[in-house]
Amino acid sequence: MTLPASAQGLGGRLPSDGERKTANTLRRLLAT
Repeated sequence: MTLPASAQGLGGRLPSDGERKTANTLRRLLAT
């Protein structure tokens, strides 16, 4: 399975709190 580029950049670590907030913000923008 190929990881997204963002996950590859993190070396497979779980996203940090700030990264989760950024992802949530992007999802909200895409949902509108």
